[in-house]
Amino acid sequence: MSAPLSGWRLPLRLALRDLKRYKGRSALAALLIFLPVVVMAAGLTAIATVDISPDEDAAMRSRGVSAVVTVNDEQASGARAITAFPASGRKVTQAEPPTATEISRQADAPAIGLSEEYGVFSPVPNGSGFTATRGSVVLTDLTSPILRQQFRIKEGRAPQRPGEVVITDYGRIIGLPTSGPLGMRVHDGSASPVTVVGVTSAGVPGVAVVGPAPEGVRPTNVSFLVSDSRAWSSSEARSWQKYGLTVSAPGTAIEEEVAPTATDPGMALGIAVGTMAFVAVTALLAAPAFAASATRQRRTLGLVAANGGTRGMLRRVVMAEAMLLGALTAVVATLLGTALGAAAGHFIRVRFYGITPPIDIRVSWMLAIVAVATFASLVAAFAPAMAAGRTNLLAALRGQVSSRTVKRRLPVVGVIGVVIGTLCLYRAVTLDNDDTSQQTLLAYVGVPLFFGGAVLAVPYVLMAAGKLAGHLPLTARIAVRDVSRQRTRATASVGAVLATVAVCTGVTVLASSVDAHERATYTPSVPMGTGQFTNYSGIGTQPRTQAEVDAGLAAARRIASPIVPLWVNRDNGMKFIGFAESCPTAGDYRDSASLETTYIDASGMDRLGLSETQRSVLESGGVLLSTGAKSSVSAKILTPARQGPHTITLKRFVAEWSDTGRTKTSSCTPVSLEAAPIPEKRINDTMKTDRGTTAIMLRSTAEKHEVPTEIYALNVAPAGGIDTRMEAQLKAAAPFGLDLYVERGYSSPMSQILLALTALAGLLVIITTVISTLLNDAESRADAATLATVGAPLGMRRRIVGAHAAAIGFIGSVVGIAIGLVPGLILARDATGTAYTETGATSVPGTYVVPWWLLLILLVGVPLLAAAISMTFARRTPPLTRREA
Repeated sequence: MSAPLSGWRLPLRLALRDLKRYKGRSALAALLIFLPVVVMAAGLTAIATVDISPDEDAAMRSRGVSAVVTVNDEQASGARAITAFPASGRKVTQAEPPTATEISRQADAPAIGLSEEYGVFSPVPNGSGFTATRGSVVLTDLTSPILRQQFRIKEGRAPQRPGEVVITDYGRIIGLPTSGPLGMRVHDGSASPVTVVGVTSAGVPGVAVVGPAPEGVRPTNVSFLVSDSRAWSSSEARSWQKYGLTVSAPGTAIEEEVAPTATDPGMALGIAVGTMAFVAVTALLAAPAFAASATRQRRTLGLVAANGGTRGMLRRVVMAEAMLLGALTAVVATLLGTALGAAAGHFIRVRFYGITPPIDIRVSWMLAIVAVATFASLVAAFAPAMAAGRTNLLAALRGQVSSRTVKRRLPVVGVIGVVIGTLCLYRAVTLDNDDTSQQTLLAYVGVPLFFGGAVLAVPYVLMAAGKLAGHLPLTARIAVRDVSRQRTRATASVGAVLATVAVCTGVTVLASSVDAHERATYTPSVPMGTGQFTNYSGIGTQPRTQAEVDAGLAAARRIASPIVPLWVNRDNGMKFIGFAESCPTAGDYRDSASLETTYIDASGMDRLGLSETQRSVLESGGVLLSTGAKSSVSAKILTPARQGPHTITLKRFVAEWSDTGRTKTSSCTPVSLEAAPIPEKRINDTMKTDRGTTAIMLRSTAEKHEVPTEIYALNVAPAGGIDTRMEAQLKAAAPFGLDLYVERGYSSPMSQILLALTALAGLLVIITTVISTLLNDAESRADAATLATVGAPLGMRRRIVGAHAAAIGFIGSVVGIAIGLVPGLILARDATGTAYTETGATSVPGTYVVPWWLLLILLVGVPLLAAAISMTFARRTPPLTRREA
């Protein structure tokens, strides 16, 4: 064991001495490793900090308390048997939860109730002017010391009585006034004027207002916070389950068996491709540093060889420097990137969400980044180390550098590697297999082959460029031929640019194709410029009475008109009453016979633009039947309806759930109705919903036949469209548990994201090109001195340096774009080549978009900018060597 380890002692000492002697060059080399590592560490830490996981959310909500007690939905709803709560002598239900006093008595510790509600905020007369908005409201007593760690008063004072509130930092961000009157609606009640008496910090995400419950408002979903002086045991916390209560406390989690979930194939494949791409980019970015270092050490390596050094020792000298420089740089970059990411995530959370999140630093991620970056550095130094092992002793001592002829098999092997890597990636994205191991294996094999093959073909490209350089101006000719002659160093520099541009090209092609596909297949939910309140978002609750619906409609119609309410059949999960073509079969009342009926009022008839005949049919208690290709009503009803008004017979049925979990039709009676047709297109063009409509009736007709309905949507179509201010006012005026969606067409921030990505890739290319060019310039003093001795102008050397940078950037960008298109198009096909219909998934040609204007920036703009920067930092006057006779 000692022999192999002792063989590294001298190489490590030489590497450490070299790093100390050439601090500037070492810093430039380290910067090439530093850049991708710091970006990766900062990005991952920022994402982890901004994202509030369920565990972090629970920890923030229970900060400063020993336990959080909630009513168990399953038990309290009757699904599981519960016993009476000892402190109250009654059973706990959702409608009748325990009080804070009862919780405190049972737990033998102070407790306080807290309820987070949905609220809508609006200006009041003579108050602060702001756009109506909404957010969460926490109803609780802020004077309780139990809440001192969750809510801290920053300005003003704590609310003392109902009608007083404080706003949070998040409330200030969304524009709420910091003092004075404020209109606040909780649940579906009317707006209550409250007074803002202060500002508080909140440890709960999304909360805008905190204070006692206003008069007439009864909190729902109450949870109870127990003081931190109380210690809980697992058995005691578990015993509260029989009361219908759940206790969440540190160390008392009740473990439940969770079925293992299969890893998402797309996520697993993305992680595999991303990991290998990070390794490839980091290795290729670091390669110029070690290639230049190996060139600088040629004389040192020659002396080692002259003193009996073996080829293995020469290789270890180069690898030792990569090990030291890569590991040290990776550690520093990871620590700095983690700190920057944590600061960025903290700033985003505080600035845009008004909360101070826990700093989420994943130590395992940091260690993995350091290990991967160090491994990438060793990979980057492998080729220079192999070349160092073949050092010619006499040529090295003379300082002679000669270009070697590129063997024909090298580009052939490279092309084969690119082809095999492409096939592996294609197979990975098209493999339909729940077992992700095959996909990840193909990614781990394919990505290195893809990038490695491309780099193997670079020397041939450089040799061809050198042969074509005769057609260029003098300075460009010298630079390109120097790049071709110094292929060992130039290949590393071009490979670094190639990898960065290839990754950027693949991502931009994929993102542009998906964006174009989404834009082309986008279907407006409602007519353009209009809006619709719907209840599928889960925000708020359904209105409990028709009076609430009427009050909300009246308030909304004062802001915009027309507003058309739409009703549907009420389904409470136990009974369903509706209309059908024929009596539904046993087991499922939602079969082809059931009519998807939408109920409207007079405003709906106006909105549909009905004819006199159609209006007469509805007003007489009849039905309009939808005619169109997508209609599900059978032909024996639709065919006569096309001929004009006539009488049809529908079935009014009642479906109930049985004990077996299936439905049974308890009654089915015929109903004679006058009917007329209405084109399906007219319904879609005026009152689109996310449900199909095969029949339209007046709501009064449903009431006449005792068919229960519930508000489903409100269509809002004011003249001139809905602007952002009107949208906020509508949300504040008519929530009823309905969420407003305004149709403004397809919009996507993809163009800004792609521009930012291109800018980041361009920055990496510029820095890599400039550093590799300056390192090459530092190792080419003899050539510069030769130019000076033959009378070359002083500025010529700087122009050669600039042309050298432009050549590296241009060649690398050409090859990078060419190979980056391949994975981009493959991934675009996978993302856009499938259409999902009612019959299942079908294969379609796919959408392919290449953002040429972005790639043109990388191809032309970035190399020219790198050339200008390199010229600025290059030495104008080269150092000359005194020769003595």
